[in-house]
Amino acid sequence: MGALAEIPDRTARGYRVDLGKTSRKIIVYRDDDTVRGFADACPHMGVPLPWNADDYMSPDGKYLRCANHGALFDLDGKCVFGPCKGEALPPIQLEVRGRYVWLLT
Repeated sequence: MGALAEIPDRTARGYRVDLGKTSRKIIVYRDDDTVRGFADACPHMGVPLPWNADDYMSPDGKYLRCANHGALFDLDGKCVFGPCKGEALPPIQLEVRGRYVWLLT
């Protein structure tokens, strides 16, 4: 997907991944050398989380945020505030190998 260094620590970045005839947008959250991946689709309406590219974090940096409805997701992807409370962002399996983030299929 990309170099780990492309994602500042304790922030998230979006990537478009080609999957043959389709593609999907993935959120990658970095915490030191650990990454977490989620589908970039709010469970409430299926829309991408940010209005602006890579603007995934709440102002306090503690949550992923859906700009459309103000929903907040903990760093495990569970919605803790907003219209999708109790639901979760679909997880995406990622791995850090060397200094690169890889999508596991």
